[in-house]
Amino acid sequence: MKKWLLAAGLGLAMATSAQAADKIAIVNMGNLFQQVAQKTGVSNTLENEFKGRAAELQKMETDLQSKMQRLQSMKSGSDRTKLEKDVMSQRQTFAQKSPGF
Repeated sequence: MKKWLLAAGLGLAMATSAQAADKIAIVNMGNLFQQVAQKTGVSNTLENEFKGRAAELQKMETDLQSKMQRLQSMKSGSDRTKLEKDVMSQRQTFAQKSPGF
């Protein structure tokens, strides 16, 4: 009788541990953060904060591209040298600002 009760007790213990394995969940962290950001408005705040810097960098980039095109079309002279120095200084400024962005 004792062996039978012991066997029944062990059977119940194993049955409950096997049922616990069914309660495993998977959480999609990317989706979770996206939903939280939408609810709190963090994405709008970040967009507004960096909009000015992004526009400034885009303006610098287009300005540099137009100056490089003008520089390629120039033959030589003091204007070309002056424009080369201006382009080099703007490139350095752009390189300093862009990694921080």
